[in-house]
Amino acid sequence: MLPIAELIDGPATEQAWVIVEAYDEGSDRQFGLSRDRYLVIGAAELSLSVVLLDLTSPHQVRWLTQAGVEQFPTLDALIATATEWHLETLAALRADPWLGIAD
Repeated sequence: MLPIAELIDGPATEQAWVIVEAYDEGSDRQFGLSRDRYLVIGAAELSLSVVLLDLTSPHQVRWLTQAGVEQFPTLDALIATATEWHLETLAALRADPWLGIAD
């Protein structure tokens, strides 16, 4: 998630919009990911992952990743899903014989 100072006009927000707009253009604008409808509230530095808050429908959130665009009814629902994904990824890494933690 981005700090408040970054939300409106920071470099991370601008970089996230470059990703979002390229994705939206590449999908023939089927998702309608415009600056007048969404606020970037989170972005990953090293991967395609941007979190958008829908300004026209309070509490709805969209998460743009390499896998596509997912919609969530609330920020809490997004955080729960992201946490579950990260825990599953961590478990898989720990189980990997090359990367994992030896018992």
